[in-house]
Amino acid sequence: IPKDGNVLDLSCAYGAFLKRLYKLSPNLKLFGIDISEDDIAKAMQELLTASFSAEDEQSLSFADGTFDIVFSMMSLHHYKNIEKMFSEVARVLKPQGIFYLVDLIPKYKWAQKFHNWRTCPEPYHFEKFYLKSELKMTLNLTNLDFVSDKSLTFFPRIRILAFKKV
Repeated sequence: IPKDGNVLDLSCAYGAFLKRLYKLSPNLKLFGIDISEDDIAKAMQELLTASFSAEDEQSLSFADGTFDIVFSMMSLHHYKNIEKMFSEVARVLKPQGIFYLVDLIPKYKWAQKFHNWRTCPEPYHFEKFYLKSELKMTLNLTNLDFVSDKSLTFFPRIRILAFKKV
């Protein structure tokens, strides 16, 4: 995490992750978006030093090349169109900017089918889990390159994938 720069949290919910980032690096300019207006209202109360807006990941309101870092924390499986999300992230990242994707990434097709079989009661959740190979294929449509893959947990298989804008 840099000492300064612009950071965006996609699907920030009530801003807990951005609040932690602020404590680590208070000179960062923090931005959060979420589709839930209620969560954004809570985030605005929790972290007055960040900017929040209710919007989705498919049409970000930010100018091209705004962010040094973009995070997506446990929300990829809720996005309706990951190709559009990756494209928008690439658009708003600065050259050499980093996109950190943290989510449940199944290793095997059978595990993917199991996780996709489960449902979520929220109307804006689409509950589709992706294999790493599927995510890499989606990158072919953007100007993001795969950089790294690190494990957070063994079960469920939560990974941190990093992508760099080229």
